[in-house]
Amino acid sequence: MSKQENESATEKFKKDISKVLSQYHSDHMAERVKRGMLNRAKSGYAITRPPLGYSKTETPGLYELNNNGYCARNALQALANGKTNVGMVVAYLEMFYHVMTGIEHSGSAWLECILSDPFYVGYVSYKGQLFEGLHEPLITEDEHKKLLTIIAKQEEYNSLKMVVKSLQNH
Repeated sequence: MSKQENESATEKFKKDISKVLSQYHSDHMAERVKRGMLNRAKSGYAITRPPLGYSKTETPGLYELNNNGYCARNALQALANGKTNVGMVVAYLEMFYHVMTGIEHSGSAWLECILSDPFYVGYVSYKGQLFEGLHEPLITEDEHKKLLTIIAKQEEYNSLKMVVKSLQNH
């Protein structure tokens, strides 16, 4: 075997080892990130960006209700307590969000989001597991149940009814 053939075999070996070590490092880092995300969720910190109605705080992963969130809470509490109807809340959420942000957003989509995301009831979700969050919930679990019942009775909100049915089956 010539020196050139031997060097190419050595170079090939170095490249192969480098690829294996690089893949190992990448896999190891991914495992560490996932483990860190799970630990953050278990500790009550969010691992995603703030949902509608929440803003970042100085502590990463800890969010607080903003003005949109407090207004949404008031509207949802009024609905849960029978002081208004679904149509009014949907219209209010839509109008309020548009006025505050300048972005058109469906009030029924926001309501659907609130009812389907456990974050709004005080939980942090990671890979299908729920952990008690450190953030202030937008609505209580009792209000959430009342809202699901109220909306389930509203025939004109078929898309919301589908969400309610899927949430009640869990």
